[in-house]
Amino acid sequence: MFRTLRAQIFLVMLVIAFINAVISITLFFVINRFIIDNTYIPLMINRYSTIVREHYATGKNDATLPDTITYIENQYGPFLYNTILVTTATGTVVYPANQLHHSIDLERFSQRYALYLDDDTLMYLFPSTNLSDYPPIRGFTGYTIGLVITILLCTSTVSTGIGGALLFQIYRSISQLVQLLRQHKSDTYFVTQLMPSIPLETQVLAQALDERDTEIRRQIFIHRQLIADVAHELRNPLNTINGYIEAMRDGDLDPTIPRLAIVHDEIQALHRLINDMHLLSLAEVNQISLHITTTDACTFANNVFQLMQPICHTHHIRLVLDCTQPAIALQLDSGRMTRVLHNLIDNAIRHTPQDGTITLKVRHNTTHVTFTVIDSGDGIAPDDIPHIFERFYRGARPQGDGTGLGLAIAKAIVEAHHGSIQLHSTLHHGTTITVTLPHTVTTD
Repeated sequence: MFRTLRAQIFLVMLVIAFINAVISITLFFVINRFIIDNTYIPLMINRYSTIVREHYATGKNDATLPDTITYIENQYGPFLYNTILVTTATGTVVYPANQLHHSIDLERFSQRYALYLDDDTLMYLFPSTNLSDYPPIRGFTGYTIGLVITILLCTSTVSTGIGGALLFQIYRSISQLVQLLRQHKSDTYFVTQLMPSIPLETQVLAQALDERDTEIRRQIFIHRQLIADVAHELRNPLNTINGYIEAMRDGDLDPTIPRLAIVHDEIQALHRLINDMHLLSLAEVNQISLHITTTDACTFANNVFQLMQPICHTHHIRLVLDCTQPAIALQLDSGRMTRVLHNLIDNAIRHTPQDGTITLKVRHNTTHVTFTVIDSGDGIAPDDIPHIFERFYRGARPQGDGTGLGLAIAKAIVEAHHGSIQLHSTLHHGTTITVTLPHTVTTD
């Protein structure tokens, strides 16, 4: 029944109106009750205590007490509309006159005031518990009380109406946003289509939807690009393998060792690509397994240096190891981190000209160890830097035959070690990539 927002707003308005009315009327009577209990009753008890004491002090008896009170009221005016009951210690009524000599059960009255006369005689005063026996309620006519309640209800209705108007404004803005969502076109943005009078919060919501929409589009584009890149990377090795196998099958080529070696190399390339994709898929769900061991950072860096130096020598590039630190204990997965530095140096080799220099520098502080790879190559274009760690991204001017997964894998492995990887590059002035690792790695 109240599934639509409009119906829910109407229901909320009714509930608010009812609650306001109940609160207003309750406050009216609660405030009056407080005034009566703390002002009128104490004054009444004080005055009637004085009248009763003076009456019995002159030697008068119970039967004449109503006459005394009536005389004083006629002389000075009625006080508090006869809202009191006076009894003896045994509960016999001595005032008012219409209840004279009646007996009451004292235990039935929780609010009673003891009055001791000069001869220590005990009397009781019982104030009325009926609000209508006291000012200001007694002073109001039924019309006046109805008017007060009507005013309170009108005030409640006005406040509810204002709240309802605000809720309707929210409903209108949200309904407009819902309508835009239903009619949304891929080349438009919600913020630019909203009315200027829409509340700020709705505009913020629309902006958040725009940002989410932009991110979804980007992810869809990345997904499509990934499929295209994987297809491209698979196509070349498969074409080579298919060409050699068909030629050997048809007798056009002899299955010589060199030709089989080419087929084997292409199969290994496919195997590496599949393993790399599997590793990245594990990274996305934080499931990369690490075999943590404790090693010395400089010793580890030197092992990578010895591994990569022959490759650099082949490309006529000078590889320098800069690690003059004392023993630096470091926990890491040696195999995976070797792959990280291997990827970074291999990437630097592709972009460093002959006779250039690549430096592997190791530094540390009390909490972290850094491995920095610095090359004197041609640098990276500013437009490429934000995407450099994305899968299959090879830049506007790709060099070499890499798949574009090396830096993405390096970033995934470093983050699995709870570390970070940062890149700084200036076009035509080289690139610096810094890997920062904590001394101690905790695995889940």
